[in-house]
Amino acid sequence: MKTLTTLLIGLLLFMVGCEDKKQEDDGNGYSTYTTINVKSPDVAEYFTFASNSGSTESTSDYDVKFYALYYQPPGAPVWIYDPRFDIGENVSIAVVDAATLDDVVDIPAEEEFVNGFTTADENNSWYYMTSSNLVMPNDFVYVVNTSDGKYPAFEIVSYYDDIGVSGVFVFQWKYLNN
Repeated sequence: MKTLTTLLIGLLLFMVGCEDKKQEDDGNGYSTYTTINVKSPDVAEYFTFASNSGSTESTSDYDVKFYALYYQPPGAPVWIYDPRFDIGENVSIAVVDAATLDDVVDIPAEEEFVNGFTTADENNSWYYMTSSNLVMPNDFVYVVNTSDGKYPAFEIVSYYDDIGVSGVFVFQWKYLNN
């Protein structure tokens, strides 16, 4: 019995000590989320704010889809991965020109929200390329009007994981008060 108790306590401590690398709350009301590597063949991650989670299974009730399109730009000698995101069918989005998530505290006016938003549209690019070919986020914050009537705002922080591998969206988000 003592051995079983010791094993259960050890298992409990192990489970409590394991951290979820995909999501965390920074204590200031912001959540940080890290997608899987979307540069894997035919992989996308479908993210939902209400559960602060993503899935590679396509569903109709996701808020944001993160992916990378592998293609050869016209006239270019090489194929590239173009990192993109789209919004779900039941949500709309407003793009706010803001340096950081801290700068956005108010919900944009209703007419600023659009349906069918995609960064595949060249006017909606979320990033720029540095001279050393690094993907760097533009100073935009995205406010989503979700199907449950909430307004999460998110900012893409990086397109690289902790060791510098590209294809991993890292973003912070918070709910705005309605």
